[in-house]
Amino acid sequence: MSRATRPQPPVLRKTRPIRHLLLAGATLAIALAQAGDLAAAEKAITVYSDQAQVLTIKGQPATAIIGNPMYADASIQHGMIVLQGRHFGTTNLVVLDAAGKELANLLVTVQQTPSSRVTLFKAGGPFTYTCGGNNCEETLEVGDDALHFKDIGNQMKEKYGLASGEGNSK
Repeated sequence: MSRATRPQPPVLRKTRPIRHLLLAGATLAIALAQAGDLAAAEKAITVYSDQAQVLTIKGQPATAIIGNPMYADASIQHGMIVLQGRHFGTTNLVVLDAAGKELANLLVTVQQTPSSRVTLFKAGGPFTYTCGGNNCEETLEVGDDALHFKDIGNQMKEKYGLASGEGNSK
């Protein structure tokens, strides 16, 4: 009997359907995992530091709760959530309707703006700049040189006071 016409051993014939079943099970497991990842991805929000993002959710939001307000802030404007990134880190946002029913529970990650910030180290101290085109301007970032941070912070406060009509009492 030639090899081509020789029947396969019964053990191989019994394992073939099991292999197909295992393959189908693995495919189903991958599909379920991907669906779970999609659901998790829909519950995760990324916002940049010092920027705002508008979120719309199903239902009528009445209350927005931020887990750690050091990282982000949220307010409700015309039935939408306005999320503002404050500092780099991760927290959560819980949105409730007027009856206290949870409408959303989102993981919020605050990141640094990807391309416009530059940190320059002078005499070992970090100084942060926001750059665009051929121009860079001083800005503030947690971790900057303490004296630089204080000087720029005071100038920004004074400018804001003048712009808002408060003036400077010096």
